Amino acid sequence: MNILFVSGLDIGGWGWRVSKAINKYTKWKAKNLVMQQTYLNYPCDHLYPEMSREEVKDLLEWADFYILRWIDQDHMFNKLKLQNYLRPDNFLIKLHGSEARSGIWLYWFNPLLEWNPMILTSFDYTIARVAGFSCQHIPHLIDFDELPKPDKPDPPPIRIAHSPTDPKKKNTQLFLKAVENLKNMGIKDIEPVIIVGKPYKECLEIKAKCHVTFDQIGYQLQKTFGMSSIEAWALRQPSIVELDYWTLSRWPKLEEIVYLANQNNLEEVLCRMTKNVDMIKYRGFRAYQFAKENFDARKVIWQWINLIKFVSSRRR
Repeated sequence: MNILFVSGLDIGGWGWRVSKAINKYTKWKAKNLVMQQTYLNYPCDHLYPEMSREEVKDLLEWADFYILRWIDQDHMFNKLKLQNYLRPDNFLIKLHGSEARSGIWLYWFNPLLEWNPMILTSFDYTIARVAGFSCQHIPHLIDFDELPKPDKPDPPPIRIAHSPTDPKKKNTQLFLKAVENLKNMGIKDIEPVIIVGKPYKECLEIKAKCHVTFDQIGYQLQKTFGMSSIEAWALRQPSIVELDYWTLSRWPKLEEIVYLANQNNLEEVLCRMTKNVDMIKYRGFRAYQFAKENFDARKVIWQWINLIKFVSSRRR
């Protein structure tokens, strides 16, 4: 089967990651088409602005199944003319991340909803509750073969990576202020490593030299981890993140792996971390095991394959 991933922006590199895993670990073929590239520079097989109309048409005709990621209706129906290729049993929609949460109301007016399509929401109840026929059990995936080897000196200082796509939403200033306050109290064992505007490969190389990753706290209704945490865990690092009981109901082990923090106790969490450096190494080892168990591309890709088979057969 030929699978085509189509995304407005390749948020978190999801289309590239999944299509590559399909090609690497299964007998199916996959390609990804991105409407607009970002500074993260995730690889893509096809970038829409660089393609001719005939090339776009050939690509769409090549596919047997389509996976769409938050494409605005102008691109979907006027430029790509997906209405000429989609059927109720040959596509699904992927909605995840802050972009989807902030614009979910636009989704309600999509004419594709008449077919009650399958929606992947990545265990995000804030989207699932309005998305209709939703699938929440397929997580993000990461290919461990693609990661740089961890190369971090023994602490102190404790190098904490933070790679926000939006520093305001990810509470970057709150993190830096907490570190500054601790330094004013004489606790100088933390070195923030802020990664902004870097391609994803360079970002990973920088992260690999750190001990911990600060992910996100307090900016969305659902308190959960992002791709930044998954990358950190795969690099044998614990992450600092705010998690709600919904997320912990799915992954209760995370309480023993991450440093749970919120806007009120971040300084306390950071201070406690500096007093037990060995615990960082222990949690990093547990985080790696957790990532291998839950997000390894070799395993997760078969969840994708079976979901595609389900959608392909459910209305015939």
